[in-house]
Amino acid sequence: MEPSELTNIGSKIRKVRRSKGLSQSELSKNLGISASYLNLLESGRRKITVPLLIKIGNELGISLKDLTLESNKRILSDVMEVLSNELFEDLDITNHETTEFISSNPNIAKAMLTLNDSYKSLREDMQNRLEVMEVESSIKERKSTRLPVEIVSDFLQENKNYFDNIERKAESIRNKIYFEEGHRTIGHSLIQYLLNEHNTKTKVVSTEEDEKSIKKFDENNKILFLSEMLTYSARNFHLAYQIAYFDAHEIINRIIEDNKIYSEEVISLLKISLLNYFAAALLMPYDV
Repeated sequence: MEPSELTNIGSKIRKVRRSKGLSQSELSKNLGISASYLNLLESGRRKITVPLLIKIGNELGISLKDLTLESNKRILSDVMEVLSNELFEDLDITNHETTEFISSNPNIAKAMLTLNDSYKSLREDMQNRLEVMEVESSIKERKSTRLPVEIVSDFLQENKNYFDNIERKAESIRNKIYFEEGHRTIGHSLIQYLLNEHNTKTKVVSTEEDEKSIKKFDENNKILFLSEMLTYSARNFHLAYQIAYFDAHEIINRIIEDNKIYSEEVISLLKISLLNYFAAALLMPYDV
């Protein structure tokens, strides 16, 4: 029996005992048990065996059915709730049939309630799983329809357009380069850094030599070509971008890996954005 059932039966015994004017000592003596044990039975803190329950019924002049009626009421209510499900509409089960079934088969009724609880739990779990799958599918679908440029833009916004490790790397390189005021001297410092640190020469080309390209990097010969049409400020930015290409690629690759970005198109655009970010961080506040 469940603890709540024991309490109901125990309180029923106490109620009938008192109505007949019997003390715990008197009834316990007739039952052949101690008064303290009877007190535990009446308070629902000890299990009541069927032989003792029959004996108590005989002493108090009540049937076993009367003693267990209260505990069966809760089971009846629960079973009625289960049978009200539309699954059982065609069976036309009456309240009388249900009451008789519980009275004669209380353990089977409890088993049915346990099975129903398991079914409800399984159904709720499946519903939760389906909802999670639907949400994940919606997110994936939404992500798959976004353009690479939108994904990069969202990524930059999510990080509030600030990357501390890039900032610190740019600052460490800036400390190596001696910047003097003026666009010309800044450009000269950047050119010297590329030559000294990365063995890369910088060459300014005229429109006669190359009228199409503003910037071109010859990786095999380590030469950076910049158009003479560029302003000093724009030229300095391209120089800083080239430094970023050499010095920031490991940090940028780590950011991409840590954020689990796999699309080649997104990676390409994001690398350009972060290289630009590094170049700006390197020049600030000197070249504004």
